[in-house]
Amino acid sequence: MTHRPVALGATCDLHQTSDDGRSVSFTVTEFVEVEGSRRVVLRGDLGFTTGWSSPFPVRESYTEESLTRDVLNVVLPDEDESGEDHPWDWLAELARDRGVIVTADQLRSLPYEVELTERVLHLISAG
Repeated sequence: MTHRPVALGATCDLHQTSDDGRSVSFTVTEFVEVEGSRRVVLRGDLGFTTGWSSPFPVRESYTEESLTRDVLNVVLPDEDESGEDHPWDWLAELARDRGVIVTADQLRSLPYEVELTERVLHLISAG
């Protein structure tokens, strides 16, 4: 049974924070959402760590907008000569491998959402 994809996106979650609050690690999971609000994970092995050398905790330097930019940087390929904002053909292939029948053009037409988990939102609001 196949379901029609309705969105593509990435979720950013808190992995760990250093004891002094100057280093924070995040995990990023890229997904395709299909009808019925079911998410199919395309890639779950992404993430980033950021550190801060000042006496202020790193969380004080983050906003929802800056974290969203960082997540988008993580999901994009290191070197992409196609000039596109996402590797659509590859993402479509990953989706098809997981049972979601979709083309690169169909993915390209979907909204791309970046979701910050409650733990991340709490971290940046605690600053």
